[in-house]
Amino acid sequence: MSTSQHSAPSATRKRGSIVRRLLLAIVVMAIVVTGVGLSRRSSNTTTVAPASVLKPATITSGDLATAERIDGSVRLSSSIQVLHRAEAQSSTLGAIPAAGATPTRTGPATPAASPSSSASQSSTSTQTITSIIAVGTAVVAGDLLYTVDNQSVLALYGALPAWRSMSTSSSDGPDIKQLEYNLVALGYDSDRKVTVDDHFDSKTATMVKAWQTGRGDTASGSVPLGSVVFVPTATTALEVTAKLGATVSDGAKIVTLAAAAQEVVIDVPTADQARVTPGLTVAIGRGAGTVSLLRSIVRSGAVVVQAVITPTSPIDNVSNGATVSVSLNIDSLKGVLIAPAQALVSRLDGTYAVQVQAADGSLTWHTVELLATSGSKVGIRGEGIAEGTTVMVPVT
Repeated sequence: MSTSQHSAPSATRKRGSIVRRLLLAIVVMAIVVTGVGLSRRSSNTTTVAPASVLKPATITSGDLATAERIDGSVRLSSSIQVLHRAEAQSSTLGAIPAAGATPTRTGPATPAASPSSSASQSSTSTQTITSIIAVGTAVVAGDLLYTVDNQSVLALYGALPAWRSMSTSSSDGPDIKQLEYNLVALGYDSDRKVTVDDHFDSKTATMVKAWQTGRGDTASGSVPLGSVVFVPTATTALEVTAKLGATVSDGAKIVTLAAAAQEVVIDVPTADQARVTPGLTVAIGRGAGTVSLLRSIVRSGAVVVQAVITPTSPIDNVSNGATVSVSLNIDSLKGVLIAPAQALVSRLDGTYAVQVQAADGSLTWHTVELLATSGSKVGIRGEGIAEGTTVMVPVT
């Protein structure tokens, strides 16, 4: 018998072996896929899920803030304009600078009914410049920028611009923390009694009085709006606009300082304008920021309110005019059951369910009501769902 006659049956057997192995692999894959499908089946039956597909998570109870995402525009600059602030007046809402224009260190603005009404507010009171720094003067924390009616306006370090008066009656905020940090660093807490935090207490007031006495101002224990200007770092006076003896009103340009600045500007949705106020903390991408002021522009004949946000830390790798995502925490649900968003399954009939793991490891689907969504968390309620309940989420 020839060699070719012996090899033919052998080749046939090899092909048959390969086919059998392929069929076996297909059957195994079908079993695995079927198991995966059953593990997330939205039914009322009890199932056992493969450990490699799902993992347990625990339902918690707490407050859940709901957020609204808005596109913001980055504004970069190499200088900061210092505008005069008169405590008794609200700042004029003016047109937003063009991209690349210098940002301003000002306080909050309250949206006016119309541009004309806001303009009339800005000229109701004036003060006199009684001293001012010269061009080229180096400025560090504690240095005098200028005086109005012989009252000092000083520079302090901080990322968030001053936007309100600060006293023991002020609500907690990061501007108070900036103030306390500076005064402690300048040596006005010699007894080390002040805790640097967001709260303005009697110890803070005592430190402020010592600071005011040291610079020759009235020791009131409170910090009026317009008496401090927060700058991000040591700087230099590039331009002095105001003149000695000149009268200035709220919003007048006084001096321009050299400082790299970064801000994010958003259009505030009409429904959110009552909630978005100076001092509000927001999320910028994966970072954070604080609303420093509000202003308005006229666009297509309508007044648009904008919020200027100061990032808590610099946003890396962005160019002037770049778009970033800003999340506003608008509402907060108190004392709700909170589950991972991945635990929630949407059914074809529009209802939602979570898969609950019992103490013996068995799994049962429970219908729940979706109350709110916040990032990777959801607020839910439903029969058999309580704090400490174990639910299943996909392994990622």
